[in-house]
Order: sequence, then structure tokens, then C-alpha cells
Amino acid sequence: MAERPRLSTDADSLLARMGKERFVLGFVSDNLAGMPLTARNAARELGTALDRVGLSCTDVSTALAESFARVRQFQEQSEKLGESSESTFKRLEEVSEALKRSLADAADLIRAVSHFQTAGAGMQPRTAVLEEASHGVREEAARLVELAEQINLLALNSVIEADHTGREGRPFAVLAQEIRTIASRTAEEASEVQQIVEKIEHDVLEATGRVDSNEQSYREGAVKAGELSPDLAALERSLAQLRDGQEDFRREYRSLADHLADIRTRYEQMTAVTERVVLTSESVGAAMREEQDSLTRLAASVDDVLGAVEGQRGARSAEQTVEAVRANLSTTGALLTHCFASERELTSGLDNAERLASDQTSSASLAERKSERLEVLASSLADRAGFIRARGQELLANWETRVLAQVLALIGHIDLAATKTHEAVEAMGALEARIRQIDLVAASIARATLKIDMLALTGSIEASKAGVQGGGFGAVASQVRQLAGESGQVADRIQLRGYHLNSALSVIRRSFLEAEGVARTEHARSGRARKNLHTLEESLRGLGASLEAVFQSTTGAATQAGLVLKDAAILVKATESTTAGIQAAARALASTSAGLASLSRGVEKVASRLEA
Repeated sequence: MAERPRLSTDADSLLARMGKERFVLGFVSDNLAGMPLTARNAARELGTALDRVGLSCTDVSTALAESFARVRQFQEQSEKLGESSESTFKRLEEVSEALKRSLADAADLIRAVSHFQTAGAGMQPRTAVLEEASHGVREEAARLVELAEQINLLALNSVIEADHTGREGRPFAVLAQEIRTIASRTAEEASEVQQIVEKIEHDVLEATGRVDSNEQSYREGAVKAGELSPDLAALERSLAQLRDGQEDFRREYRSLADHLADIRTRYEQMTAVTERVVLTSESVGAAMREEQDSLTRLAASVDDVLGAVEGQRGARSAEQTVEAVRANLSTTGALLTHCFASERELTSGLDNAERLASDQTSSASLAERKSERLEVLASSLADRAGFIRARGQELLANWETRVLAQVLALIGHIDLAATKTHEAVEAMGALEARIRQIDLVAASIARATLKIDMLALTGSIEASKAGVQGGGFGAVASQVRQLAGESGQVADRIQLRGYHLNSALSVIRRSFLEAEGVARTEHARSGRARKNLHTLEESLRGLGASLEAVFQSTTGAATQAGLVLKDAAILVKATESTTAGIQAAARALASTSAGLASLSRGVEKVASRLEA
């Protein structure tokens, strides 16, 4: 009977303890319920943020690689454009030098026209002197023919009279026949002089015609020269404008090249920053995956705690359940400690990644602004190239349609004048030969008239011997002698006029030779001018092709600059997306941190209750 109270007391104590354990288990269930779901949601948020950061880093790397490739391609194209520009500038210098030579040639050609005019100005009076001298020779020759015919007629009458006289007149007949023969030959030679003079006059007229024709050529050349001067001045101004435009193009191109080099430097720096962002993101990603795994294990651990509590309702006793809860709580606490340590490391990594991503976005935005400026510069450069191309086309058109034709026409006039001057000099040489022939014929006539005079003198002597029968023959002989004397005088005058004619011709020929010297010089100069024109024309066409190539290249560069700007805009969006992803990851981590803190407080409460 004495032991019943003690048993009753033990039972009451056991029941009280069991009630307390059930209360503790209920407390555990109430405080940890929903914690696994929170941990799993945090793990999912971290996974989603991790995926977003990874994708944005990939997008940035891809966009950066494409943009950088575009910039390098643009820079290579720009370098080729620079080479083309320098080549064009060299061609422009070649054209400038060739144009200077052609302008100097044109000035020489204009002076050549003046030289020709000066050389030909004194020929007309001199040819007039030559015409006058030849006219005098022709008149003298005509007089000589008349005298010879008169002598011939007198001799013929003497022959007839001698035949009537018979044997006594036979000596007179012989003399008269001899005089007739010489007189006939003299008449033929005088006619020959006339023919020579006619040829001289013809040649003089022809030479004069050449002089007149040259004079016309000179006048036309002077007109062409007058028209050419302002065109040459306009051409020189166009070339100066083209050169100024090219200088402006070179300056704008250097600005473009410097800007492009700066953009490339920015992209190189951005590449280095992006590599750090990627490395940092990969490191953060690894930490986030570890944290995600830890959260998953933490959720499983809490599930185990709750499962232990639920297990009390089965075969386990409350005491065993409490012990199981204690063991699982120990594991959960260790996982929480690890999660908090990982969280601190992950927070530091995300802060670093966010700073790098912010720097990356700033660099991308700066690159975008510089790309906008690059597009403006490229468009301006294309406009400048279009202006230069138009000036070059205008220069070539003016050259072909105005200057070239006039210069070639001027060269043609000079060449024609040189040819005609040379022909006139050759004609002067033929005239000299004819004048020498006149002198020879006149000398022959003079000798013939002397013979006639001697024969007439002999006839006069014989007539004196014959007495009355020779009286008529003596009178004829006297007339023949008189005519022969006059014929000799005429022959002498022909020789004298021939000398004057030759002197006048020598003066004219010297003038023509001087003109021919000028002609040869100017013809050689016109040949060089023609060659320089050909060189200039080739240079102008080469310049036109170079300007067209530069225009096409700058147009392509402007298009390329637009693509660079477009790529820069895409890159800015990609970097902004990366920054946003990292910020989302930070927010997810902050949410996870808050969940862990709540879970930690719940675990601490449960642990405290269990200890109590």
C-alpha cells in the first residue's frame, strides 16, 4: 500500500514530461513550417538571376566581338581610304605640275604667235620690192625681144637686097644672114628671160600668198590666244579650289582616323573590362550555384526536422523525436552558418561585378557617343569627297571642251605657219637659181649683141668699099649697130636689175630664214606642248578615276560608320542588361539573406526551447 503513491507520482511526472515534449515538437513545427519552401524559392531566384547574368554576359561578349570586328574592319577600310587620299593628293600635285607646264606652254604659244607676227610683218614690203624688181626685168626683156626682132627684120631686108644686087651683094648677104641668126637666138634668150621672170613673179606671188596665209593664221592664232587666256586662268582657279578641297579632305580624314583610333582604344579597354566582368560573373555564378545547392540542402535539412516532428505521430516516442530534431537542427545550423559565409562572399562578388558592369556600360555609352560623332565625321567626309569629285569632273570637262581644243588649235596654227614658212624658204631657193639663170642669159645676150655690132661694123666697112652700090647696106649696118648697142645696154640693165633682184631676194630669204628659225623653235615648242598636253590629259583622267574611287570609299565609310553606331547601341543595351541582371541577382541574394535570417531566428528559438 505504501508504494502506490510513488508510482502515481512517476506516472504524473512522465505524463507531464510527455506533454512538455509534445509542446516543444509543436513549437518546432510552428516555427519551421514554410521554411523549406522559402529556401527553395530563394534557390530558384538565385538560379534565375544566375541564368540572366550568364545570358547577358554572353550577349555582351557577342555584341562586343561583333562591334570590335566592325571597328577593325572600318579602321582597315579607313587606312585604305587614307592611302587612296594620299595617292589622289599626289595625282593632284602631278596634275598641278602638268598644268603649270601646260600653262607655261600656252603662254609660250601665245608669244610664238607674236613672234610669227613680228617675223612676218616685214615680209610684205620686201616682197613688194622683189615684185617691182622682177617687173623691171620683164620689161627690159620685152624691150630686148623688140630690138632683136627689129635687127632680124633689118638683116632680112639686107639679105633680100643682096640677092637683088647679085655677086657684088653676096658678102652683105652672108653678113646679114649671120646677124639674123644671132638676132633670132637673142630673141629666144630674151623670151627665156621673160619666162624666167614670169616664173619668178609666180613664185613671188606664191610666197606672198604664203605670207598672207601665215598672216591670216597669225591673226586667227592671236584670236585663239586671246580666248585661251581667260580659260586658262579659270582652269587654274578650278585647280586651286580642287587643291583647297583636297586639303580640307585630308584634315577631315585625319580627324576621322584619330576618332576611329580612339574608338578602337575604347573597345580594347572595354574588351579587357568585359573579360573581367565575365570572369567575375563566372566566379559569382559558381558561388551562386554553391549557394543554391546549400539552400537546397538547407531546405532538405529543415524538411528532415519537420519530418522528425511528423514521425512522432508514428512509432517513435516523443523523446526519440526530440532527439532526432536536435540532431537535424545541428545539421541545419551548420548549413546556415555555411550559407551565411557564402552569402557574404557572394555579396562582395556581386558588388564587384556590378561596379565592373557599370564601368562597362559607361564605356559602351561613351563609345556610342563617339560612334555618333564618327558617323557625323564620315558623312561630312563623304560630302567633301562628293564636292571634290564634282570639282574634278568640272575641271576635266572645262579642260576637254574649252582649253584642250583651243590649245590644239593654237598648236595647229603654229605648225601650219611653220610648214608654210619652210615652203616659202624653199621657194626662195628656187628663185635664187632662176635669178642666176637670168644673169647667165643676160651675159649671153650681151655677148651676142657685141657680135652683131662687130658684124654690122664689118658690113659698114664693106659697104664703104663698094661705093654707090653699098650705100644702102651701109645705112642698114648703121641701124643694126645702133640697135645692137641699145640691146647691149638693155642686157647690161637686165644684169643690173638681176643683181638688184638677187639682193632683194637675199634680204627676203634672210627674213624667211629668220622666220623659219622661229618656226622651227616654235614647232619644237609646240611638239613639247602637245606632249605635255597628253601627259596632262592622262593625269586629269587618272585624277578623275582616283577622285571617283575616294568618293565611293568615303560613301562606303559613311555606311560603315552607321553600322558601327548601330553596333554600339546594341552593345550599350547588352551592357545595361548585364548590369540589370547583376542587380537582380543582388536583389535575389538580399531576399535570400532575409529568408536565411528568418530561418536562423526560427532555428535559434527551436534550439532554445529544446535546451529548456
